[in-house]
Amino acid sequence: MEQTLEQETRREQSRFLARIYGYMAAGLGITAVVSFVLALLFTNWFIGVVDDPDSTKAAAAFTTYLVIMVVSGIALLIDTFVMHAVLRKGKHSLWIPYIVYAVLMGVFMSSFLVAGIDFYTIGEAFALTAIVFLLMFFIGYFSPVNLNILGTIAIGLLLTLTLIGLFFGIVFLVTGAWDTWNLIYSVAVAVIVMIVCAVDGYNIKKLGESGIVSNNLALYSAFSMYVDFIMIFIRILYLLAVSKSRR
Repeated sequence: MEQTLEQETRREQSRFLARIYGYMAAGLGITAVVSFVLALLFTNWFIGVVDDPDSTKAAAAFTTYLVIMVVSGIALLIDTFVMHAVLRKGKHSLWIPYIVYAVLMGVFMSSFLVAGIDFYTIGEAFALTAIVFLLMFFIGYFSPVNLNILGTIAIGLLLTLTLIGLFFGIVFLVTGAWDTWNLIYSVAVAVIVMIVCAVDGYNIKKLGESGIVSNNLALYSAFSMYVDFIMIFIRILYLLAVSKSRR
């Protein structure tokens, strides 16, 4: 009887994890499609106006894109709080804010394509991110040690690095050290998010063991993993792009 109960618990954990990965994949798919379509539209628009004698058209195109980027960034932050609020109240599904977040992230990610980063580099970054993400997630998932303290330290380090960048940003620009700081920050953020990814893996395992496997919790877990993946991807893509530009 105990063996049957243990087997059922493991099956439930596997189904929960499969659901989370499915939701995460859906979010990444939406982001990829939106980023590609928006980048294609704006790139064609820019090509059409860049050589136009009327310089106001080019200015309008770039200003429009910049405004869209800023608005999407603010909306991403707001939607994060919405996700927390909806999960806490438990009255509505997280699907709508999750899809909205994936769409907004696609808008933001389109900037990499518009900036001219080639698909090969993006593919390299995605493959490396997938390997690192899966490795760190399963290290956390199978960890016998509580990793939440490590996660708290990692978040603290990330906030500290961000505050240092904001505080000394003007100094970095004036002294010409901005590029160096960006490289250091990107490597540090990638490492910190890897740690957070492992912590998320540990917490997802504990959720599965607790039997609390509601659809909203699966969606929120997928959202956490999605954010980890995107943050690692952005930093790896940046490092690859900088590395190739210096060759």
